Amino acid sequence: MRAIATAGILATLFTAIAYALCGPTLGVLLCGLFAAGLLIALLDDPSRPTAHRAFHAAAILDSVALVWIVSVLFSPVTFLQWLQAYVVLISVGASVLSMRLIGADGRIAAFTWMAWFAAPVTLAHAMLGSHGVTIASAITRFHPLFALNRIVIDQGAWTSGDIAYRLLTPLGQDVAYALPGSVLPCVIGHLIVTGVCLFCWRFWARPVATARC
Repeated sequence: MRAIATAGILATLFTAIAYALCGPTLGVLLCGLFAAGLLIALLDDPSRPTAHRAFHAAAILDSVALVWIVSVLFSPVTFLQWLQAYVVLISVGASVLSMRLIGADGRIAAFTWMAWFAAPVTLAHAMLGSHGVTIASAITRFHPLFALNRIVIDQGAWTSGDIAYRLLTPLGQDVAYALPGSVLPCVIGHLIVTGVCLFCWRFWARPVATARC
């Protein structure tokens, strides 16, 4: 219980600081999402029962979502928008936890999550190549950044921000793109990753771990 409480407190603090700095904007959604994935990857304890690991991840996700819901109380953000963001958060958290379940080291899972989170920036050069439109289309369809941006589109597109526009990504400048129509592609994509990992865990990773015991 102490580990679960500690994880929840850390997630709450990180997201609360982001809210204090960014307010009820896309920024607090992204910061909370990033923190949740990182904390699940790094704080998961493989020696614990699976149910405990699931509750541990849920505490992190719920703590982030509780800070997010403040946006509903003190801004034009609606409950439906919060609910959509929460669904995206759960799908991402499930995919990160599933990587840990199949035996991925915490640092590897954290690096994988950070690499995916930063893909709109790190793949900037690739998006300027001959397959740039295809890469940009895949990223914008399945990446949680653009799913969250769709939810709060009334705040403007992420790529039109001053820093993103000048320094971070060619999307919306040299490479045309469109936000996904809903959060469903992102959610389904991450749940597919979760399903594949759970399948491997059920029929490969768990039997191997049991045999070693």
